[in-house]
Amino acid sequence: MSSSTSNTPNDTLPSSVLKLDPTGSNWPIFSIHFEDALAAHDHWGHFDGKTLKPQPTGMTPTADEQKEIDAWEKEE
Repeated sequence: MSSSTSNTPNDTLPSSVLKLDPTGSNWPIFSIHFEDALAAHDHWGHFDGKTLKPQPTGMTPTADEQKEIDAWEKEE
């Protein structure tokens, strides 16, 4: 039997984050709420690029390094 996995995020933005209007007219308030929501869930570093993917110290990652890499990729 084969199993399928989904890359669909199971988190949704809180209702305090308004939907971005297609015209961009609400961009200033949307961006503030969006950043606050991501920061509250400790994901802002992934969005702005400051949380870098862990790198193995050698050619092949150790078990602990692989766990860190897997956790980072799951959150990415």
